[in-house]
Amino acid sequence: FASPAPEKPGFAIEAAEPAEGGAAAPAAEAKPIADLLATANVEAGAAVFKKCQACHSGEKGGPNKVGPDLWDLVDRPVAEHEGFAYSAGMKEFSKGGTEKW
Repeated sequence: FASPAPEKPGFAIEAAEPAEGGAAAPAAEAKPIADLLATANVEAGAAVFKKCQACHSGEKGGPNKVGPDLWDLVDRPVAEHEGFAYSAGMKEFSKGGTEKW
């Protein structure tokens, strides 16, 4: 099997040039959770949560599955749900329970 050599090897990869200074774009400002909850749509949230149900329960006192129960998650410390064995990575991410959802 023989193949002729291409006129130009490879192909061009086009990428946007970074802004001056090479710094990443600033993160969007976080909205207060109270504002988000005030405009929340229960039906839309239930539809989105269907994706989570394979690994999480979402009812009060619900069982832990592959992931912890997500009932009352808002403002709960990260990796602190009683009865769930969190990975070392999640425990480190929680910064000793000082980070909250």
